Amino acid sequence: MRRHRRSLGAALLIAASVLTTPAWGAASPAPLAGTTVAAGSRSAVVAVRLPRAVTLDVFADVTMHAPRGRMSALVLKKDGAWNAPYVMVVNTGYCAKSGCVTAFPNGKLGHIWAPGTTNGTSGVLPAGNYRLYLVTDGGSVTVTLKLRGLSGSRRITPRTPARASVSAPRPTVAEPAVSPALFAGGGTHRTPASGGVNATAVWKDVPAFGPPSAVGMCDYAGPAPAGSLPAYQLPCAGGNGDVPPGVPSQFSSGPTTTPIGPGRFLSAINAGYLLPQGTHSIGGYHNTAGPVTAAYVHQLWLDF
Repeated sequence: MRRHRRSLGAALLIAASVLTTPAWGAASPAPLAGTTVAAGSRSAVVAVRLPRAVTLDVFADVTMHAPRGRMSALVLKKDGAWNAPYVMVVNTGYCAKSGCVTAFPNGKLGHIWAPGTTNGTSGVLPAGNYRLYLVTDGGSVTVTLKLRGLSGSRRITPRTPARASVSAPRPTVAEPAVSPALFAGGGTHRTPASGGVNATAVWKDVPAFGPPSAVGMCDYAGPAPAGSLPAYQLPCAGGNGDVPPGVPSQFSSGPTTTPIGPGRFLSAINAGYLLPQGTHSIGGYHNTAGPVTAAYVHQLWLDF
């Protein structure tokens, strides 16, 4: 089964806000409060407890501040199976290197997965024990959760190192090599039995406003194919949809063209995935007819 998505004219909605954190031992999970602020400057995890079921909306109830880094994230994952309820909120920095100044420090994309209760961006998280992960890339991250139905406030700082990385995979297509109009890239990761998540951004810095001619994401179970077709370029070289059917576990947004300075525009596509055990190869393509200043693919991988 092939999994291949193309989007030619959608809008990316970028939202805003702020975050912070202290340490709690894994043996005594920190109870979450009506206003829970999680913050840190290193990728880390902490055990937490949700004392009762709550409704959460990624855009209305979560704010994020990530002033530096190519990609940053908060993931709140219920203990249990790899596809137990979770929330993922990601800031894509749209900048070139670890620790770089982000284009939209208060921007975010996100997803909630809780069987039978979510529409992708809002839903009911059941009571129970969770792990709260922060993923950083050379800068601090602050996320504030407004958990309706809970009272009080709490600041939490994860301190146990998380199995997480942010990378810039080498492009598989870049034609021409400088300022590529045709551009694609991605990476491969082995996810453990506990599961994990991925977020991928394929984006360009362009000198003029204009929609891309074709963008999309490609994913494969196992290593990316090494045949005559580039693995992450249109038409995805037979990508076989490694996220199981019936698990609406990804967000996707884009393409969008947004001004980021005088004579500079950002053109991007983003996607996120909840992943079972196994080897996953994920990437995307971004092809444009007009001039291009620079092109990038950035990825975040987190193992539960």
